[in-house]
Amino acid sequence: MPIPHPPGFARVRVGIADVLVEESRRERLLADGLGRMPLTLSAARPRGGGRGSTFEVTLGGEDLVMRLYRRGGFMRLLLRDRSFDPYRSFREVAALVVAAERGVPAVVPVAAVAVPAGLGLYRHYLFTKAIPSPQDLLEALSDPRRPLAERRSVLSAAAGAVRAAFERGVDHVDLHPRNILVLDGSPPRCVLVDLDRARIEGGSLPPAVRMGALARFVRFLERHAGSGGDAMTRTDVLRLLRGVEGAQWKPMAREVLGRVRRWRWMHRLGAARAQDAERVALPPLPPGGSLGPECALVPPVSFVISPVDGVEALSLVRRIIETAELAGLQGFELIASPRSEAALAELRVLSARVPSLRFLPQVARESSEAWGAALRGARAERTVCVMPGALDAQFLTEALQRVDSGSDVVIGARGAGGRRDDRSISERLRDAAVRPVARVAGRSALQDPLSTFVARRDGRFEAALRSVRSARFALPELLGRLVEAGARVHSVPVEVTTRPEYRS
Repeated sequence: MPIPHPPGFARVRVGIADVLVEESRRERLLADGLGRMPLTLSAARPRGGGRGSTFEVTLGGEDLVMRLYRRGGFMRLLLRDRSFDPYRSFREVAALVVAAERGVPAVVPVAAVAVPAGLGLYRHYLFTKAIPSPQDLLEALSDPRRPLAERRSVLSAAAGAVRAAFERGVDHVDLHPRNILVLDGSPPRCVLVDLDRARIEGGSLPPAVRMGALARFVRFLERHAGSGGDAMTRTDVLRLLRGVEGAQWKPMAREVLGRVRRWRWMHRLGAARAQDAERVALPPLPPGGSLGPECALVPPVSFVISPVDGVEALSLVRRIIETAELAGLQGFELIASPRSEAALAELRVLSARVPSLRFLPQVARESSEAWGAALRGARAERTVCVMPGALDAQFLTEALQRVDSGSDVVIGARGAGGRRDDRSISERLRDAAVRPVARVAGRSALQDPLSTFVARRDGRFEAALRSVRSARFALPELLGRLVEAGARVHSVPVEVTTRPEYRS
């Protein structure tokens, strides 16, 4: 297998890492830590897109975008962010360089890093020049403030980028709207991303390859109709196809849409199976009547949750009502901040039967936004932040008693698979501090740093809540602020029914 080594790039060794870096930036980036991935990851700032694996970093005084390669499909369950290919990121750099030489609009590569991960596996990182305020094609088209003329300009720019790739022999292989970024400007411009599997041909791509790429593009819209894919209407699709194929767009459109129709039954079967799995994940609520007590004017306890999907919303609400009943609590309130449209829809249904439930009517995309809004809305002096799968009546009773006796925070002591978590509070917070690095680097041995916890609402808590700045790891930072402020923190054993996870 030839080692990709595009012109203008140098290959160097930094510790165990294999680094491919642009010659003009070599000294500056290496001096600032390129290749020393724990140092780079600790300073990385999460950025949307790419299965949650895209980050902003500043190296050599330059803002860059760092992408950690993650596997998709079934193999993600086995390999996660590892690959058997030692040169996967190098290959994308080479493809991007060729695309730029041929005039195909794409992101500008700066460096690539391959780090051995044991057993012949590697973790790959790609560094590209940062694009200010990027939006993918679906995000750009879903903006209601965008006028019709500008919307057509965006589609025209996207079609121009795809047409340039087709005509100049760049087969993207994974072409879909999320891999087309829209750049602000008048007129707007579009660039292609995620070319790690791209194939470079000698001339223009043949019609069969073009049709397959466009059919994959349209199938992506149908598969993701409930999560942004419906931002492109049928008229938008036809306008894009006309921009890509020019005068011969009608025959190609018939072929593409016909191929999509032939495969549509498979997509519907997959969607039906997913819906059935969600329905049977939990037993149905008992018919008729309300669930749980009425919320008191001044509730004794506020339960706060941030479900990521409909199943988790139903599971958390059921568990809280059952646990509070066993603990003898009456008049409590339950505040939810949904993290997805599915969670929001489930909360709307539950609110008709759970009188103590209040929820935010919009979806929060970041951890700080979700938990911050929910915690600010809590009215009780004792607030319980509930993590999935980690709550029982004995813990709740003892934790509330400890708060009444003078503790400021009581954290549930638990471990993976129901084993006791014997780490001290300081060790938990230290693990929480390195959690962003651990999540990116794939340190599977690291236990989740948080469990359900109970906090006293006082001036110190409110000040700590206002000072939280982390976009994704709000709760670890909140606890860290409370500890820095001298809060008295204790731990109490908690039963674990499933392995709980702090979802940032």
